Amino acid sequence: MEDTKSPEKRVEIMKINVHVSGDEGQKIIAIPCGSGVQTIKWLGHVGIARYDEAEYQGWVKLGVPTKIVNIETGEILEFADIINTKLKHDDHVEVFCSMFSKEEKEQ
Repeated sequence: MEDTKSPEKRVEIMKINVHVSGDEGQKIIAIPCGSGVQTIKWLGHVGIARYDEAEYQGWVKLGVPTKIVNIETGEILEFADIINTKLKHDDHVEVFCSMFSKEEKEQ
């Protein structure tokens, strides 16, 4: 008798979709994370840096991450947590920045 269970699809390079808001509006930036052993804080910093598509210096206008939220669950992620323990391939997170508030922009 043959096993009919299909093995889980293994992802070689984990990708997280990072939503970052700034003066140019919200951008969704796909960040490849390898096996996901980096911290959540690292993910926020990379998302902010890549908001500036030309020079990867988004922190100049946006600052540093102040909060990172899993969009699907609403969970606020701890900066020290490891990506692959809290997120799965192709998840979406929102990064809040120290020098830009989309709430203030909308007023």
